[in-house]
Amino acid sequence: HAITGAERHGFAKAYLTHCLNEWVPNKKSEIIHLDIPMGDGSDTRPLVRHLRMIAFYASSLVKGEGYTPSLRVSAVQIGSECKIWIGEPNGPSLKLRVGTMGNLFPVDRQRRGYEPASVVRKKIMEKHEVLT
Repeated sequence: HAITGAERHGFAKAYLTHCLNEWVPNKKSEIIHLDIPMGDGSDTRPLVRHLRMIAFYASSLVKGEGYTPSLRVSAVQIGSECKIWIGEPNGPSLKLRVGTMGNLFPVDRQRRGYEPASVVRKKIMEKHEVLT
């Protein structure tokens, strides 16, 4: 049967927690707030794909900030704008934009535009050799 409503939201939080625990070892992950489009229907693959992108950026943010053993993550998406933050809403955050193919891209704060994926990938790989 297709998972919907609260069951789908519970699945999303559990899956995101699983990804974070896998990608950020030695940190206990907790999803504080998750308000993203969950989709509908029986196919959860688009949701899983979206959650993996959120987990990737959240784990990169955490690794860059060097945070404590407790990892409290929140993600909110309204339309094509998504924000991920660690701890409280005024904690370290990353703004993302949903592209035409449904991929998430970081917003470049200085130019108020978008960096090409190759530039973002290079920056992340420079900081996190374990991802190469």
